[in-house]
Amino acid sequence: MAKLNVGCGRFPMADAVNLDRVAGAGVDVVHDLDDIPWPFDNASFNTVHGVQVFEHVDDPVGFMCEAWRILADDGELHLSVPHWQSENSHTDPTHRRHCTLHTWDYWIAGTPLNLSNGPVYGGDTHRFTAVRVEHVGDDIHVHLRKIAALET
Repeated sequence: MAKLNVGCGRFPMADAVNLDRVAGAGVDVVHDLDDIPWPFDNASFNTVHGVQVFEHVDDPVGFMCEAWRILADDGELHLSVPHWQSENSHTDPTHRRHCTLHTWDYWIAGTPLNLSNGPVYGGDTHRFTAVRVEHVGDDIHVHLRKIAALET
């Protein structure tokens, strides 16, 4: 299976399908992440990477649900975003949200935010386990693993 690098901009990954909303060198798929669904089949990727992109999307719930949808079972989502206390989080006028270590708890199975708000945020069926969520320098590094869909 493949790796997807969303919002790759000027930093495509040689071993990934590189997606960005603007065509450029190394961009394989031109698509706006706010245009849902994303142009990939269910369970198309083992890994989805997004570096400094989540804070820019209009629909974070849609982003998380689409990442879950295109990941294979046990696939991994790797994100890096500015920590809300970093200057960069507030300097860039295109940032639509400021993230904390608990931003992803809505989708991490068993957390209080997932248990109380999961259905509203897609986290009742689109769930992850946290491999690692950590504050590193000015950023938050997020590493989540997809949990297969619940039986209905």
